[in-house]
Amino acid sequence: MMIKEYVMKALDVYTRAKHDLSNQLQMITSYLELEEYDKAKDSGAKWMTVIREEQKLFQLPWPNFLEAVIDHKTRSQNYSWRFEVNTSGDCVSDTFITKQFNCWMDFIHHISATGRQLIEIELYDDQDALEVCFILSGGNYTDIQGNDAFDWELSESILTAKFKINR
Repeated sequence: MMIKEYVMKALDVYTRAKHDLSNQLQMITSYLELEEYDKAKDSGAKWMTVIREEQKLFQLPWPNFLEAVIDHKTRSQNYSWRFEVNTSGDCVSDTFITKQFNCWMDFIHHISATGRQLIEIELYDDQDALEVCFILSGGNYTDIQGNDAFDWELSESILTAKFKINR
């Protein structure tokens, strides 16, 4: 990637992040102006949860995975994102988890949707493995069939791809 393209991509990411933050602050300000303090407090608490989970994600020792997440998040406007991170990421291959994530994203990009969908990434340590869940919701997935890359839980409105990485 040329330097100019890199700078433009970085600027785009920065601009979108500022826009999201501005929208959230505007919502909180509106609630305060309407003296709806509980709604303002709830909105602020939800936004702080989102920020904390993203911070935990970006502290993982997986630079390739993080780059892939950022790349997909900034290129894919059809999705909202949620992260739940309960792992340090130690003893897990960055290359492997990145490959799995890209495989899953390639799979879901072929699913047509009428509205905005939610992508959730859940990462949990258990006693001897890292449990990974990639979840897509917000569409109608009645006719979707999983592939052999993951253990699938499929319902009309939620697709979940799960796998474990042994330590």
